[in-house]
Amino acid sequence: MKKLHILNGQGTADNFELEGDQIVWNEALACGPTHYQVASQEYHQVRQQFYRQYTNLPLREPFQFSLEEYERIVTREMNKLSSVGDYDEITLWFEFDWFCQINMMAVLSWFWQAKVGLDHLYLVCIDDHPAVEDFRGLGQLSSMHFGPLFENRQKLTSEDIAFADKVWAAYCGQDMKALEAFIKNNTPDAFPFLTSAFQHFQQLFPNTENGLNVIEYQMLDILRTQSPDNRHQWVGKMLRQSNPHLGFGDMQYYDSMQRMNDLWEENGQVKLTSLGEQVLNEQQNFLDIQPNEFALGGVNNVDYRWEANTQTLINKK
Repeated sequence: MKKLHILNGQGTADNFELEGDQIVWNEALACGPTHYQVASQEYHQVRQQFYRQYTNLPLREPFQFSLEEYERIVTREMNKLSSVGDYDEITLWFEFDWFCQINMMAVLSWFWQAKVGLDHLYLVCIDDHPAVEDFRGLGQLSSMHFGPLFENRQKLTSEDIAFADKVWAAYCGQDMKALEAFIKNNTPDAFPFLTSAFQHFQQLFPNTENGLNVIEYQMLDILRTQSPDNRHQWVGKMLRQSNPHLGFGDMQYYDSMQRMNDLWEENGQVKLTSLGEQVLNEQQNFLDIQPNEFALGGVNNVDYRWEANTQTLINKK
């Protein structure tokens, strides 16, 4: 039996030794604009245009990103999907956080659109593991842990895959409230973490109190309480302390850092500016100072507001 494993990132691939071929899914579809037809020419045009901003992130030096790197770690791996018809069994390995969940929806949408492999797709998706105290991802596991997880993989039905396709289509659309209702009312048992992950995703929109999203607030709160020595230490603290249900990595934190460049300063230590303190204390609204419009799927962040008191996403379009 010829097996294929679609892994959720390089961190998982580094310790993965099970029999079979691999595709490493290195996309970051929780950020930036998207296109419904995954892996199409139009899709890559949209995503490459988005990734161009990461090729010029001076705050991330010396860890820069290039479009050549995107071609190597994203496009080439994704192009391997064209050969999935050669396999008898295909297993997807993803995690509980929004970063992974929306990537997983996109992968399954590709299968639904291609009408290939639909009767032999399996899923491994977990939110904890007894070997890891603070579980954040499959990359924390040793090679010996993957075998038992594989033995307990779940077979996906055509209804599960069709649902994922509809979630991905809605995420690429222009109505996050409709996506919220669809997920709330239709999510099958195959995706037990999707509803919670989407609730955390909604907090990526600016909150009604000070215009910060949850990542921006956490980053500024670290400056208020912990005083990192430099911006790289600041990102390191976010990687260890941030909301695990979002699943973001260093590139997303450097990007947020750059958008908030009027709210912090680096001089011996990284600390809040007076403006940053005012925003964090809800004396100023970040959106009034710097709109910082960016895409989340098919919408822009400024199209909605997150009302923390009622846990409600408000349409501002």
